[in-house]
Amino acid sequence: MTNNSPDISFITICYNGFKDTCELIESLHKKLKSVSYEIIVVDNASREDEAAKIHELYPTVISIRSNENGGFSGGNNIGIRAAKGKYIFLINNDTYIESDEIAYLVERLESRPEIGGVSPKIRFAFPPQHIQFAGFTLFSLYIFPGQICYYKNSSSNLRTMANT
Repeated sequence: MTNNSPDISFITICYNGFKDTCELIESLHKKLKSVSYEIIVVDNASREDEAAKIHELYPTVISIRSNENGGFSGGNNIGIRAAKGKYIFLINNDTYIESDEIAYLVERLESRPEIGGVSPKIRFAFPPQHIQFAGFTLFSLYIFPGQICYYKNSSSNLRTMANT
C-alpha cells in the first residue's frame, strides 16, 4: 500500500488471555515476511490491563484498552476503526501462524473484484491437527438457506452462485 500503510491489519481480541495473545504475536513476528502488516490487540475489559502489558512487551503492536467488554463484534469493531491496512484479518488470540502463506490469501482477494473475503484453512493445534475449517461448514446452510454464496454482477443485482 501507499503512504506506508500495511497490507494487512491483524485484529485480535484479548479477554484475560494475555499468554495466548503473546503467543499469537510471537508467531506473527516470526513467520510473516511476505506481506507488510500491523497487529492490533483490543483488550476487551480484562481483569488486568493487558493492553498496557502488551504495549510494554511489544511496542510496535497497537494495543487498545476497552473499559467494557463489547464481545467479539464490539471488540473487533474497535480494532477495525484503528486499522490502517488495506485488508482486515480477524484472528482469535488463541491462534498461531505456522507458515508464511498469507500472501496467497491477498493474491486471491486481488484476483477478481467480486471476491470480498477469504479464509485460510484452520487446523486444530494439537496432533493429529485435523482441519477445523476450510472455507465452508454446514452452518453456512443455516446462514444462507438454500444458497452457498453470492456475487454482484455488472448490473448490481444479487445473484446466487450455487444452489443447494
